[in-house]
Amino acid sequence: MSHLVGIVDDLLDVARVTTGKISLRREVVDMASIGAELPGHPPAPPDGLAGHEVTLEAEPVWAEVDVTRLEQVLTNLLVNAVKYTR
Repeated sequence: MSHLVGIVDDLLDVARVTTGKISLRREVVDMASIGAELPGHPPAPPDGLAGHEVTLEAEPVWAEVDVTRLEQVLTNLLVNAVKYTR
């Protein structure tokens, strides 16, 4: 049930952004700094991600993003990848 709630919350966030009810706080960041905060990255992966590790590129990759929203998207992708992959 919590998975369904998460999907609905994500869809509502998309609707809020497209209707202008949420403003994106864009900033230029190195993507590795965002990746370092994701589940599965050392030092300790959260429950359900044990045995998986996020590997980051050595070269900086700069992008203009809303850090909170990008972390949300990347975390969802990683959790789903682990959930449906051995």
